[in-house]
Amino acid sequence: MALVIALLLVAVFAIAMLVFVGYERGPAPADVAVAYALALERHDFSTLFDLSVPELRGTKVRRDFEAARRVEALDVPESLESIPRVVEMSMDDAGATVLIEIDRGTASSFQKVSCVRRSGRWQVIQFENETTG
Repeated sequence: MALVIALLLVAVFAIAMLVFVGYERGPAPADVAVAYALALERHDFSTLFDLSVPELRGTKVRRDFEAARRVEALDVPESLESIPRVVEMSMDDAGATVLIEIDRGTASSFQKVSCVRRSGRWQVIQFENETTG
């Protein structure tokens, strides 16, 4: 009898976990935008690939995308000391737009990141960068 009760409790616990996992919405667009900006700053091209929509990656597979981004980043130094800050976020039916500021001491970089929700997760569809003194 104790075995039946234990198995029943395990089954109830497993069902409850599935329900809770099913309701998890994942990271918010602001979290995705900050992660994208950090990955760009740190030259983490694998994360950039994961966070972007296929249209932003082009038709490249992961290996080709990462190799192309490495070549583009040769003249851009890594900046691991910068911490992105969400300045503003707006959402509508089409997606979300997040404005991020990265303080670099002498200059700030403002990045406008547009996200869309696809397959239940937020992804970056457009990224604009503007540096100010």
